[in-house]
Amino acid sequence: MFVFALMLASLAAGQGPEKPMVDDEDADMTGRQTFVENCLICHGEDMTTNQRLTTKQWTSEVEKMVGWGAPVAQEKKAALLAYLSSSYSEKSAAPKLDRADLRGLIRAEVPGESTSHGDATKGGLLYTQHCATCHGPAGMGGDLGPNLVERSILLKETAYHEAVRKGVRRMPGFSNVIKAQAEDDLLAWLRSRRTP
Repeated sequence: MFVFALMLASLAAGQGPEKPMVDDEDADMTGRQTFVENCLICHGEDMTTNQRLTTKQWTSEVEKMVGWGAPVAQEKKAALLAYLSSSYSEKSAAPKLDRADLRGLIRAEVPGESTSHGDATKGGLLYTQHCATCHGPAGMGGDLGPNLVERSILLKETAYHEAVRKGVRRMPGFSNVIKAQAEDDLLAWLRSRRTP
């Protein structure tokens, strides 16, 4: 009866009943985990951490990514948005950006002559065996892996071989499974693919 009287008094004072307390640390951990498990499948972390957006802008970005196939569960969307909005808001300090040497960037971005002499037919079989589960049967992306067709990394052989051998983000490395010649075969198949 006493609790009911307190609730009536607070309503009369325009305060409304108290909201249940939410553990901010748990919510932040859930948001961070959702970010790692759903966003870093395709994006490097710095793509997000270098941004400073409003809550409305983060909401728009998350909705856009979900529309493009990001596997964010509906019940985790709010935690993800809270994490992004609080960690990378427009009020946060701007990230420190590293300066890069122009000549180094040009060498990194402009591919040299291809040294790959792979067999696309063999590469297609390898792709089906080792990659299609995550990246889809045609290399256009799947539930777990992004699109691999017409990606710039296919023109940067050193980066491509390192990604296949060591893995990238959630993708495991295949150094114990795929030999060097087979990597070239796989590269030849991926280079033969075109977006519809």
